[in-house]
Amino acid sequence: MERGNGLCWEQSGAYWICQDGAADVTNLYLQFAKVFEVEKAEALRLRITAVSQYSVAINGVTIGRGPAVSHQGFYYFHEYSIPAQVVKPGCNCITVLFFHDGDRTETIPNWRFGKPGLLAHLSGEGWAIVTDDSWRVRRAPTYSHYAGLVSRWIGYKEIHHGELDDEWQSPGYDYSGWETAVRIAPAVSPCFVTNLVPLDVPELRERPVFPLRVVGLCPNLGHIALEDGLGEKIELRVGANEPFAAPSVTFDFGKTVVGYPEIGVSCGPCTFEVWYGETLDLYRLDAVHLPPDGTWRAFQRRAFRFLKLKFIAMDGEIRVRNVRHNAAEYPFNDEGHLKTSDEHLNRITEVSLNTLKANTSYHYEHCPIREQALWILDMRIMALVNAYLCGNHELTAKCLRQSFAIQREDGAIPATGPKANCLYNHDFMFHLVACLAEHYQHTGDRELVRELTPALERLYRNVCTWLAPDGLIDTDLADLGPGSCVFADWNDKV
Repeated sequence: MERGNGLCWEQSGAYWICQDGAADVTNLYLQFAKVFEVEKAEALRLRITAVSQYSVAINGVTIGRGPAVSHQGFYYFHEYSIPAQVVKPGCNCITVLFFHDGDRTETIPNWRFGKPGLLAHLSGEGWAIVTDDSWRVRRAPTYSHYAGLVSRWIGYKEIHHGELDDEWQSPGYDYSGWETAVRIAPAVSPCFVTNLVPLDVPELRERPVFPLRVVGLCPNLGHIALEDGLGEKIELRVGANEPFAAPSVTFDFGKTVVGYPEIGVSCGPCTFEVWYGETLDLYRLDAVHLPPDGTWRAFQRRAFRFLKLKFIAMDGEIRVRNVRHNAAEYPFNDEGHLKTSDEHLNRITEVSLNTLKANTSYHYEHCPIREQALWILDMRIMALVNAYLCGNHELTAKCLRQSFAIQREDGAIPATGPKANCLYNHDFMFHLVACLAEHYQHTGDRELVRELTPALERLYRNVCTWLAPDGLIDTDLADLGPGSCVFADWNDKV
């Protein structure tokens, strides 16, 4: 069930929990809470996962967010070591901000998100608490249910009501008015998640990134001025001179960044839109209302170089005091390098490394803003850049396991992952085998090859059914379902 983490989920007493009646809701934000008592401050260990996303805190201190995107038959949970200074003698609280895309959400990759649920196991010296019907839950009042999809690929816009934040994660908050969570399935269940595995790569690393310059100040019937330079703290004055004023500012972060933008304001309440772009052809994704001295930190991950704030409602003049991006990055080692006398080749190397880092979360991603999918051909290319310039082979091993984990019973493997879907490219199955071979050449990882050999044999038997009498591949003989094609030239026949 799990690889060497020491916890048997089936015997832990933990259940997947949710809010009653929320199983079929799309764009679902929930807040979970559990109060617990300890005799002394001690280090704790937390194991947690969710369908689809969580951000967990102890006594208001954020511990982590996840999980790594995965398939219900090979589902990751995260493990955190919580230092004793976060815990206090007496009453403590674990809180979780939870998001689920929706079981019925339709996307072009046809991902199956499954039903929403939270699973957790928190332990100390001689005791443990688990997710069950003693937890409290409510619909998160700060997030609007009416935000739409970013596109038919994946991801939701965010409409945030900061004025409704009641500091629910603070120690001493009264949860008695919240609903009781409901059990929806045992930790390992044929009707929910059939296999839980511990995350076998490092947690993403967050670091603050600040804009390098302002590339646009537009009054739009108001006034807007940057009083000082850019950095950890700024002084941006914004106000409306006439009705319907909508002053805006556009920041340039210098290169594409991936993670969670954060905006803080002083003075009166305000409402603003957040626009993003890799170029100055920007698109609006998020709408935020903040109370006086409020801060918004995006829950949904964003990728951009340029960020525009457009203020559409203000009560008097406001001051923007904080504009930053909390970049969430895979902790690459950067063990290799390539430096030549050809500056054009050096630039290609630099772009390749930057692309690898921007397009990697817990797996290699086709693109971080659109679909966040693990396409096999992209994985093969990115794995080679990683092998030569970084040396984080554990990431490639994880992605290979995830690709084979969604294999059909007849041996066919979707062109993308990590979730099961019905997109098949004939040639991508060959790229997957080549990626495994190249990984072995760089690492000598016999254990991984041995682990995946049964899946390779099933794939081989499936591909053999594509052979015509002349010994060449005829894709008309392949039973991969409607929409399958050869990626080269987008041809439906070879």
